[in-house]
Amino acid sequence: MKNTFLIVVSLLTCSTLAQGHPPTLFEDHEFHDGPWIVIERIDHPDTFRQLDEILPTPDELRLASGAPGPEYWQQQVDY
Repeated sequence: MKNTFLIVVSLLTCSTLAQGHPPTLFEDHEFHDGPWIVIERIDHPDTFRQLDEILPTPDELRLASGAPGPEYWQQQVDY
């Protein structure tokens, strides 16, 4: 009895929520000429430029992988 009541209430709730949206919510996209989302271009002049122009070159302090190089020193703090 209790399970039947819960099933009926949940079905009524779901059907009410399904019919509760505005009728033109899903039909508006057919009448628009432009795109829905306008993607702004990022300020990079060339999308395919090389990473050496963006990332710093490796040296004795920092290797190309980003790991500390042979001349890297660690600062120590005495609290």
